[in-house]
Amino acid sequence: MVSIKEYVSKELIFVQNEIPSKEKAIDFLCSRIAAIKNREASGLIEAVRDRESKISTGIGLGIAVPHGRLSRWGETTLSILLLRKPVEYDALDGKPVRLILLFISDKDKPCEHINLLSRVSYILSEKDNLQSLLKSETPDELYKSFVEYSVRV
Repeated sequence: MVSIKEYVSKELIFVQNEIPSKEKAIDFLCSRIAAIKNREASGLIEAVRDRESKISTGIGLGIAVPHGRLSRWGETTLSILLLRKPVEYDALDGKPVRLILLFISDKDKPCEHINLLSRVSYILSEKDNLQSLLKSETPDELYKSFVEYSVRV
């Protein structure tokens, strides 16, 4: 099984004071992924927003896991954003979100998509893990915490 570390790079981990809306957060992360992957951001944004229109990926506890699937994307890519000030997200519990884990995967690799979603869910379901991630002050701290917890999965 491929390590979760293979899906995320330090260049795609962000800690921000605030972002004005759910849509701006999605745009921000998709644009960063597009820049790293030399792709057009608009296709990523469209795929994630299309998925989000079906049901919110705000899963509760201040967490959202938006995602999109694209043809011929290649290897799944994960980006993480921690906000110091929560953003309204239409989460299932009605509470704002502070931690957003956005990933883009290939439509032709459904197992990779499901496996990553499952592993991320497991990491976030552990209360101590989540609290540690939410306390991160820098992108490097957030990356190290996330990768450390992913090793246990």
